[in-house]
Parts: sequence; structure tokens; C-alpha cells
Amino acid sequence: MHTPFRQFKENHFLFIRLLAFGMTLLCGFINATIFLRFDFGGTHQTGNLSKIALSVLSFDFQACVSLIAIVLSFFLGCFIAGFINHEDYFVLKISYGVVLLVCGLGLWILEVVLHDSQYLNYYCAFFAGLQNGFLTHHRLKLRASHISGCFTDAGIYFGRLCRGHRQYVLRFLLNVINIIVFFLGVLLGGYLFLHFRAYVYMILSLLYVGLCIYYFVISYLFFRQPIDLEVT
Repeated sequence: MHTPFRQFKENHFLFIRLLAFGMTLLCGFINATIFLRFDFGGTHQTGNLSKIALSVLSFDFQACVSLIAIVLSFFLGCFIAGFINHEDYFVLKISYGVVLLVCGLGLWILEVVLHDSQYLNYYCAFFAGLQNGFLTHHRLKLRASHISGCFTDAGIYFGRLCRGHRQYVLRFLLNVINIIVFFLGVLLGGYLFLHFRAYVYMILSLLYVGLCIYYFVISYLFFRQPIDLEVT
């Protein structure tokens, strides 16, 4: 018998989407602090790649090296996410939760050790790539930091909706919500950076701890088996 509580527990879509929105919010937070502190986009590799080309043209090789390091840091995070989650089935692995927790706590440690250092920017880019790589599993089609992709998907789905394809309503709405959540994350990160700069990464680290607790709860209680579910 499917009681309301059991149906709630079996709602994979809801729990995974809440996890995704949490990662999106905190990626927006990260991006705001990187922009305000270093004037670089830690999650926006399209812009960084453009800046690399322009820095080469202007012979600003110091900026070029820094930007390349950011791009490679983001790529490394995506690589690790893909190495951990390599199956066709989506799995909420405990190993990924541990990595996410360690990296989240690492923000606090590195803020104390490397305060205002460029290396903190590289670490944040790596961490954003790690989250984005996890959520872009081909069965999920989610994004944590690639908001250009969300705008692309939202535009495509809206165009199909206007042609009468009502099955794209949910996909369109979810992408719009993801864009709004990222924007709210930027607002939160920007506000805390401007008013509590000395503690901003400590606050962010605590938020990641909370997100990891949520991750471990749903991993242990609900999703011990691979999830053959396409969330779009």
C-alpha cells in the first residue's frame, strides 16, 4: 500500500531537484565572491576563454596564465565528478558526498590560510566544476553553474511550448527556477561578502555542510540503489 509518506519518500524527482537547487544556489554564492574579490568568473568559462584570447592579443601573459589556471581548475573538478559518477544509472554515492563535504570544509581552511590569495580563486573554480560535473550526468540533464545552458534550454522549451507541445511545460519551469535560484545565490553571496567579508567563506562552508547532511540523508534513507530515472 502506497501511503502518503511512502509516496513522498519515493519521489526521486523532488529530492534530487532540491539537491540540485541547493548546489546551484551555492555556485551562485561562489561566483559572486570570486567576482567581487578577484574580478574573475570562477564558473563562467565562456567568458574566461574569451578573456584568455584577449589577454594574448594584449600581451598580458600574467592574466592569461591566471585565467588558464581557472579554466583548468574547473575542468579538474568536472573530471573528478565524472570519475566518481561514471555509470549509466544515476547513483547518489557516499564517496561523492564525502568529497563534497571535504571540499566544503576546505573553503573554511583555505580562507584562513590563503585569505585574498589567487589560489583561493582556483579552488573555488575547481569546486564549482565538481558540482557542475556531478549534476550534468546524462540521465539528469541538470546544471549547477552553467546558466547559459539553462537559458538555452528554457528558450528552446518555451519555443516548443508556443508551438503547442505542452509536455515541455515542466522542463521550461525547472530551468527558469534554476536561473532564479542561481541569481538568489549571487545576491546572497554578494551581500555577505560586502557586509561580512572576513567570514564569508566560513558561512559558505557551513552552508555546504548543511547541504552534505541533506545529501547523506537522502543517500542512506531513499536511494541506496541506482536510480533509473531521467530528470529533465
